[in-house]
Amino acid sequence: MGFLCALWRRETGRPARGAALTALFVVALVGAVDEIHQYWIPGRSMTFFDWLSDAAGGGMGALLAAFLPHLLPFLLTE
Repeated sequence: MGFLCALWRRETGRPARGAALTALFVVALVGAVDEIHQYWIPGRSMTFFDWLSDAAGGGMGALLAAFLPHLLPFLLTE
């Protein structure tokens, strides 16, 4: 999700750093909503470390989207 969000932001003209930060924020927010939602699901629990791993995975994808278009330019239509 972080990878795709960062690529989308880059396609709209944002610089790589701004796109990665926006993607990290969006992924962390969605992860927090997902963790809160799990409170009401039987057999599931909401934990801080699960949210942290969601945010870290999204952040890694966002960083990959910031640097990968330099190696594979077809990822962006600029």
